[in-house]
Amino acid sequence: MKIIHLDFEGKVSADTFGILGKMFRHGEDTNYSIDAATIKKVFMNDKYFDIQNSDKNLKVKILYQRYCILIKELLNEYSELADEDRKKIIDYYLFDNRLKELKYLGLGHYYNAKFKKSQATLFRSNGGKRDEPDNYGKSSNLETVKTIFEHCREHINKGTDKVRLYSYSKCFGIVLFKYLSINQKKDTVELQILPNQDINVIFGGDNNMSLHQFVGDQCKNTRTDYCIDMSSVRNGKRDNLTIWMKDFLGEKSTEIQKMHSPVSDQEVITSCILNQEVSESFNEEELIYLLYRYYEKYYEVRNKGKGDKFKYEFEKAITYINEEFEKELSNQPGEENAQQFINIKNHIDRFKLCINGNEAHDKKVNKVFTYIDWSAENLSLEKDTESIYKLRSTNSYITNFKGFLHNYLMKV
Repeated sequence: MKIIHLDFEGKVSADTFGILGKMFRHGEDTNYSIDAATIKKVFMNDKYFDIQNSDKNLKVKILYQRYCILIKELLNEYSELADEDRKKIIDYYLFDNRLKELKYLGLGHYYNAKFKKSQATLFRSNGGKRDEPDNYGKSSNLETVKTIFEHCREHINKGTDKVRLYSYSKCFGIVLFKYLSINQKKDTVELQILPNQDINVIFGGDNNMSLHQFVGDQCKNTRTDYCIDMSSVRNGKRDNLTIWMKDFLGEKSTEIQKMHSPVSDQEVITSCILNQEVSESFNEEELIYLLYRYYEKYYEVRNKGKGDKFKYEFEKAITYINEEFEKELSNQPGEENAQQFINIKNHIDRFKLCINGNEAHDKKVNKVFTYIDWSAENLSLEKDTESIYKLRSTNSYITNFKGFLHNYLMKV
């Protein structure tokens, strides 16, 4: 068996380095046996390993290689952490893993869901107020985390008697298309931006802890606020979030309803407004201009700088719509069809007027754009205008413009 763990000296905790040394020696020396306490710690997270079996030596060899492969990845992934913090997160994944993120496969591993503490700029359309129990009263911090995820699931499912939290997205385009719409009874809509927000954290008093730190913390916290990213799952598949939740919360846990996908929404759920939000209000004309500028930029990034082609495709799509409706009107003349054509023409004329913008529009849009990480934007929508939240009560000009942009320009 190749010796690997010597490369980790000083990079992992002294206890972990010692355990790796014992595992290697056990695999190489048939006369050497690991003490019972170490065996218990080494095998505590692997239900497939029966440590009483006669092939224990082989299993220790396999686990030694698994651990070393995992440690190499964790050292790279958490390279930005201070040494002691990095050692602690390595120990957590090796010997704790109570969040049940990590799964082993052969000599390797994978995560159905992952809740790494990190930072992101978050976006939301201003909505309702929070309504959630103030105290958890659970027997342990692990039970508190389970309750937090139950509340997140209930919030996503939006039952009438369920908790209401704050939903953000890491993707501005998702918020822009699905949620940033003007209600028919209002003149404006408000965009909220939360820059540089810590995510996958628990706030207990003055402490800002990762979920892993919180689970291992010996102090009982009855009141906590939190910010949880629900979208970091294996292969970006909603079903893998379901698998993880059943594993962590239990087989009888209520599933997230099929109509909702926090994964495709890149949804981050918080129990409170954690930092100072940046707020921008948009009227109909400004929102149409924002939509046009966003799709133009998104198209340019996706097509590696070919921004001029977007304007060409935009004009071509408008010409196509006009020609198609004129053709349809000539084939099926009548007052009702004529009125429909007039309505379409009015919409197109309004779009063309709004997309010219002005200095004030540019200033507002450019401010929003400074918060967007364009390399991470992924406007992946399962449906087109049907994805728009409260579709029937939203401004029809904006809804139609969203559909026009997405249906014609996202497919070229």
